[in-house]
Amino acid sequence: MPVEATVPNDGPSESQTNYEAPGLVLKDPTLSPAEKSKALKTLEQDSRELAAASNEGMAGGEPTALSEVLRAEAALDVPPVA
Repeated sequence: MPVEATVPNDGPSESQTNYEAPGLVLKDPTLSPAEKSKALKTLEQDSRELAAASNEGMAGGEPTALSEVLRAEAALDVPPVA
């Protein structure tokens, strides 16, 4: 029976969507500043996509947390996604 190779968990790649609020990313002591930045950038991009979809009438059923994400990024000194 073949054994499937597993990829080790490298940190925020899996956890980026596991935070209930962007502020919790900042408080996570297990993440480095670079990992926090990456997680917040992903959350920002997701929030912007939700906002765009909502503006186009494609309600996704969940509110965007863009303002919270931007505040968390500012606290970490992360430039916003262009």
